[in-house]
Amino acid sequence: MKSAFNSYDSVVETLENCTEGTQEWRDALREVNNEVLGLLSDYPELSTMVHPITDEKAVSYGKNEELVVADWAKEQLLGNANKAVTNA
Repeated sequence: MKSAFNSYDSVVETLENCTEGTQEWRDALREVNNEVLGLLSDYPELSTMVHPITDEKAVSYGKNEELVVADWAKEQLLGNANKAVTNA
């Protein structure tokens, strides 16, 4: 799971370093969205997670219409996975 989120963070960083509107940027945007779709497929609970205080959804759209996974959701899933390993 950690490597999946690292991969997501990497493609987000690539997108942030591209010039908006270029082909490189469009390719990076597509890659970010594909990564998030993969995360949703592997971890379907992301689609229903909502922050208990702010009501922020775990997955939303960013300023460039890219899919964004909230940091709190990543931390929560990683924490849950670590607890499951510890309790196993």
